[in-house]
Amino acid sequence: MRSWQRIFDFSTGPGPANDAIVFGQLGNSNDIFFEVYDDSSGGSDNGTRHRIIVEDAIIEGERATWNVTIDDTVLCPLKTGSL
Repeated sequence: MRSWQRIFDFSTGPGPANDAIVFGQLGNSNDIFFEVYDDSSGGSDNGTRHRIIVEDAIIEGERATWNVTIDDTVLCPLKTGSL
């Protein structure tokens, strides 16, 4: 049985709708997600969310190293040096 988990969560407060950079497992799937949420508009759900999902990225029993990068236009998760 797999569990939902976050690898890191840099956010400004509780709840899903706040300024945040989050990287983790998507639910109970084998997918990884990398998300940036900008709530600069001030509303609870009126901010801008950018998300990338890497399908089937988690392989049971496999050890992996992840690096994630952000620039002005790209969210990029890298698994053990590969896109």
